[in-house]
Amino acid sequence: MREPYDVDWCRRKRFPITNIAQLLVIRELGTRKEGSNFIKGSREFYQSISLSRNEYAVDRPQFFPLRFSPDGSKLIAISPNFRDIFIFPYAGVQFGVDKTWNTLFWSIFRKKIVVQLINPLGNPRSSEAFYFGIISRECAFITPDSRFLIVLSSFPVPENRSTFNGILRNQESLPPDSHLMHFVFYSIDLEKGQLVEKYKFDFDEINVHSGVYLLEWTLGILSVQHQTIHILGINKHSGSFIPLRQIGPSVLDDDQLWDNRMSVGDDRIDGVFTAFRQRFLTFLYKQHTTNGTINQFLYEMDFYTQLKMQKIQFIGPDLILIRMDLHPRHNDSHSGHQYLFVLFQWRVGEISGVFDKNSQLLFDTFEKFTESFKNGHLISNYFPTSMEHCRALKKQHEAIIKDQLKQQSYEQTRQRFLATLPLPNTQHMISSPYLDPNLFSVDERQIYQIEKGRFQLDQPLKIYNLKTKTCHAKLEFHSDSMRVHPSFYARVLFHPIDPFVMSVCRGIQSDSISIYMPKTPTKWI
Repeated sequence: MREPYDVDWCRRKRFPITNIAQLLVIRELGTRKEGSNFIKGSREFYQSISLSRNEYAVDRPQFFPLRFSPDGSKLIAISPNFRDIFIFPYAGVQFGVDKTWNTLFWSIFRKKIVVQLINPLGNPRSSEAFYFGIISRECAFITPDSRFLIVLSSFPVPENRSTFNGILRNQESLPPDSHLMHFVFYSIDLEKGQLVEKYKFDFDEINVHSGVYLLEWTLGILSVQHQTIHILGINKHSGSFIPLRQIGPSVLDDDQLWDNRMSVGDDRIDGVFTAFRQRFLTFLYKQHTTNGTINQFLYEMDFYTQLKMQKIQFIGPDLILIRMDLHPRHNDSHSGHQYLFVLFQWRVGEISGVFDKNSQLLFDTFEKFTESFKNGHLISNYFPTSMEHCRALKKQHEAIIKDQLKQQSYEQTRQRFLATLPLPNTQHMISSPYLDPNLFSVDERQIYQIEKGRFQLDQPLKIYNLKTKTCHAKLEFHSDSMRVHPSFYARVLFHPIDPFVMSVCRGIQSDSISIYMPKTPTKWI
């Protein structure tokens, strides 16, 4: 008689359970290991639901999608004229399983709410339309409770309205330039669908990608033109802006007692440093004194005084990481190659550290607390996606370093990783389970393109299932033109909860929107 459990049976590959009915039985019976139900009880079902239905060029109103709200209840978009905000309440992917391409969109998004940012009262004689620019597609911040939206519009400064005092406000202000613009930040109540407040910056230069950062209810804005970091609080009840601190000419509130005694037209203004510059040079002087390199400080003094704030990032509620670099307007050959990192405590007005471009201490801190650098803007992240908590990403990071050390020195390797700091506060939230490195595997370069909102159309997005070791989903993006131009790209939006993906492809004539979702249950059988 043959034994039921022979050698062939023992060596046979055991496939993991992917049947949804069996997973439901295991969840309801509570037969999992203790403490694993929170992770596996909800997230493992995504490994059994594939995005196998692709609907290209669905029928929908004209708009440009920005992002989903953190709770997934709304889709935020911009009107075709880039002057209004559209809010589409999300009903659910289950309402579109049996719909065709011409009714699919309005089955998932039942209605459209329009928020007018320009002349909301409809006054035909209002001059606001003349000085209103377009809404930025790269700035769309939402508060942790998914209630308030912050967007940005900008328009060039008319030459007949430029003033000397508006362009040169302090001794750190950059020389006049034709790229100066007026910026307006808008706070919008998503529940009521109305504008709450506006906050304006005149005669300024703001880098949306690396100069605006939202941490919970605190908004940081870097004015490159005036070398000032504006810290704004957002009221949790009304959504209005609350000025908290300005870091630049003054650092603390009592610094303005001295600033008020000096003016731009004063002859002594060239010999006075701003409050931040004074603290920056003082910290460097003490650092060189401790190291016994005072002569080097005197030699580099001119370089230290020419460094300007270019990028910022919040690291926790109290720290700001600032990148000090030579501004391109100086036309210096060393611009972009010589820079310093400053770790600043904005609540107490003190500098915690200054690091060079290949600092060992900053690199070790970045490796140890990657989650604070990458996803520090999230108030609570139960499923982190950084190498600090994901073993696969940690091994990949170590493999990259090992490979780089074969071609260059350790100092150059550290410099290459630190060159990406400060990390931008991504506006296109991708907290989808289909991008969780603990469940699926996606090319890191493609994830970077998704975060930037510029996914290349020459290759599909492949998502591999770590449980079955197979390709779980293959998302292909199409443009309205026959040939894919290198400048064409797609913005891919993952729903934070449901198995639902939306993409908008930039074409020659119009933007084409595609939807990716599971097939109907009858097609699974």
